[in-house]
Amino acid sequence: MRDINIWEDHIEGLTKQVAAQRKQIEDLENRSDYYEQVLITLLTSLVESGIIVRDEQGKNEMPS
Repeated sequence: MRDINIWEDHIEGLTKQVAAQRKQIEDLENRSDYYEQVLITLLTSLVESGIIVRDEQGKNEMPS
C-alpha cells in the first residue's frame, strides 16, 4: 500500500511540473506573438511612410 502512495505522489508531482512548464511555454509563445506583431506594425509603418524604400537595383539579400 505504501508503494502505491509513493507512486501516486510521484505522478501527482510530475503532473504539476508538466502543467507549470506548459504554462511557461504558453506565456513564451504569447510574448513571441506579441513582439512579432509589434515588429510587423513597425516595419509596415516605416515602409508606408517612406522611411524604408525598396532598392530596385539592389540585391535582395541580407548583408553578411
